[in-house]
Amino acid sequence: MSLGGWGAVAKRLRLNDAELTQFTLQLRHLQQLVPYYEKGQNVTENQLIVALRFVRTLEHLRAKQPLLTYATTLNADKEGQQQGVKTVTGAGVDAQIAGNKCLAGCVAAE
Repeated sequence: MSLGGWGAVAKRLRLNDAELTQFTLQLRHLQQLVPYYEKGQNVTENQLIVALRFVRTLEHLRAKQPLLTYATTLNADKEGQQQGVKTVTGAGVDAQIAGNKCLAGCVAAE
């Protein structure tokens, strides 16, 4: 199935250029760090962070395009949930720091 290039994909997903760039960047990072996965295989902390960031990107996509109806909830055992919470918290801090840097840079530029 051909969608006619990234521009057509962005239009169908209701993404602007910046959002499309962010999506493709997150996808590229996921492909580089997690080229394949077999159930039960151990993953590194970096692989987990990249995967969670891509899930966040998918959630953003779903919010922009209501025709997308996939679930992004995580199912894990108790130990995995605790590790996941630590990782998500760390990723949230990363995002907050990056957001603050952008905000400071944007305010300074004005």
